[in-house]
Amino acid sequence: MQLPPRPRSICSSAWQGVFAAHFGLFSESLNRSWDSNTRKWVWTGGFEYSTSLAAMLKCAKKGCRWCRFLVYYFPSEFARSSVFRRKSPLSRVNIRIGSPARLPPYLTMIVNECERSFDIWTTEDNPAAIWIHGRLRIPHVGDPRVLALAKACIKQCVCDHERCRMIAPPGPASLPSRLIDCSNLFCLRILETDSTMCSGRYIALSYVWGDDQPYRTTKDNLASYTKHGVDYSTLSQTVRDAIRVTRALGVQYLWLDSLCIIQDSQEDKHRELARMRDVYRHAYLTIDAASAGSVNEGFLQDRRPLDPEHTLPFVCPRDSTRPLSEGIAPTGEIYLTHEATMDLQTHAEMHGKLPQSYTARRAWCLQEALLSTRSLVFTSETLQLRCHSQTQNVGGASHNPEFDLPRLPDAVFHPDKRITPGSDEWRYARESWCKIVEDYSSRSLSYPSDKLIAFAGLAELYACALCSDYLAGLWRSTLLFDLLWQRRPGSSTLRCAGYRAPSWSWACIDGPMTFFTHHLRTNTQALAEVVECEVTLQNENLPYGPIDGGSLILRATCLRHRRRAGADGSYRSFRQIAIVMEPSEGGRAQPTSVDSESEANLESHVFYAPNELSATTHFDCEEEDITLPEMWIVPLMVFDGWQVIGIAVTRADGDAWRGALAQPGDCATRGRAVYRRVGFCGIQHPHYSVLNSYPRVEIELV
Repeated sequence: MQLPPRPRSICSSAWQGVFAAHFGLFSESLNRSWDSNTRKWVWTGGFEYSTSLAAMLKCAKKGCRWCRFLVYYFPSEFARSSVFRRKSPLSRVNIRIGSPARLPPYLTMIVNECERSFDIWTTEDNPAAIWIHGRLRIPHVGDPRVLALAKACIKQCVCDHERCRMIAPPGPASLPSRLIDCSNLFCLRILETDSTMCSGRYIALSYVWGDDQPYRTTKDNLASYTKHGVDYSTLSQTVRDAIRVTRALGVQYLWLDSLCIIQDSQEDKHRELARMRDVYRHAYLTIDAASAGSVNEGFLQDRRPLDPEHTLPFVCPRDSTRPLSEGIAPTGEIYLTHEATMDLQTHAEMHGKLPQSYTARRAWCLQEALLSTRSLVFTSETLQLRCHSQTQNVGGASHNPEFDLPRLPDAVFHPDKRITPGSDEWRYARESWCKIVEDYSSRSLSYPSDKLIAFAGLAELYACALCSDYLAGLWRSTLLFDLLWQRRPGSSTLRCAGYRAPSWSWACIDGPMTFFTHHLRTNTQALAEVVECEVTLQNENLPYGPIDGGSLILRATCLRHRRRAGADGSYRSFRQIAIVMEPSEGGRAQPTSVDSESEANLESHVFYAPNELSATTHFDCEEEDITLPEMWIVPLMVFDGWQVIGIAVTRADGDAWRGALAQPGDCATRGRAVYRRVGFCGIQHPHYSVLNSYPRVEIELV
């Protein structure tokens, strides 16, 4: 097949090489492997060629769009790299280009050791459209034609996605207690469902309040809203947009919290919050108003169009179904955008690093997204459909699945199926739980007291699969492991004002945290055991909701220590505290000396450790805990036969830490000291078995 005439804007070597090879898109997929000898990544597949830096610069200066493209991205992005700074202009430049182990429209280029990925798309009427499937992102998200495309994508998910069908709730969807009837804009009645209307199709809304909503359901206006309806013009813009989308998708009913929950009734709130899991789980679709920072902003505004950064000719491969004109391959056009411009921005929005994705920063919205069968996401850039099978941009624009929200394992959607502890399925469920909690901990709450209730729907879903009691964010069956959480390195955290959770639960702090999850992949040995653990619920109808108190009794070694100061006399060093255990006579454990009989009852179980032991502590709340006068280390687990992990504790002064469990003289009557957790620690010692020489005693954590 003959190449078409070369455009003047492309140099001869590029046209006969990379353009004739279709950018390596249809060659073997790009793959990367680690070479232990050279200690470098080695790439295979795609299309490879080499040139000199001088030749590339010369062609770029003459106007070759391809050489300009390379010079623009690689020398400017890696100006300090050895590829272009330390070698002479005559040195060779090796270029490999193609698609990774994923289909186009992604194009990856490796110039020597520098890697860049690009989004590639074309228009529907372009000759290249049959081979290049990527399209431009749709900016007009409220256009009726775009909503019709979204409706077609939803229908395809319902009919064709096997995984979505398998984990969907069985039978007809049960309805929430109230719904908004959107069939008549002039009479938006609140419908109270009953036994005569127990199933049907409805849409739920996930959004950020941001501002107050004066027109919301209360005990005084419920009867009026039910009989006469709500005036459409008085509703906030986000609610009006949700009603508009609901009608465009051909669905009659809409659920949203401000109108379907009686806002001034604690009884109704508790009842509806207990059903929150089912509200989003059974919804036909969830509208995710990700771009709206407040309820008054709305989410159907036109987005900023994305202009292509580079336009290049594309030599179309031969298609046996279409005759060639005089044996010459047709030429189309493709458009390239650096993947960092599109996907990294989307990734940052999803994780709350940019203000445009407001629902990704709101704690309540996490379970609303993960529990929903499918969500229509109005991002700040375009419109997406996210379901349990995939995330796609409506209209065909490319989307990098690496940046998707985590999906829940299939097992949690089948409560009748029990997971065998220790199995691969169990480890996957545990790992997904840890990742979801970590994501949740970085999100914000308007009311910090909602920390547990805003996560209750997900906890209830996992409880059925893991078959374990839920204890303020932790699981009874894996309690020792669940205690191994820590503040995310480099982040700032605060303890909640007032009682919300026991100190041993991640729910007691505000700020991002992370789990120590090595136990999911390594050999472990327990150095402590759980004697007893209890929590007191605020409301028995909310078993996964807020609590009034919690207590944990461990049988473990409790080692008192002194802190080792740095060279400047400060204990602060890289947000960690190095500690050294007090020495004892002959390396044997000695009881701590005490001054009174009452103190002896409380402290006689604390022992000094030999000075060969040391530990590093990561404080849960550094600003609060770094000046503590005394602390103790409680080893909990050893991993791979050498890595000892535990928690740091201090004395719990007063009854504030005990919550509703506090009783006068409780500590003395139980004959044990009461502590609270202040950090996560690791003990460095070549022979951790030395810890077995110290008695294990009961301590209580609140």
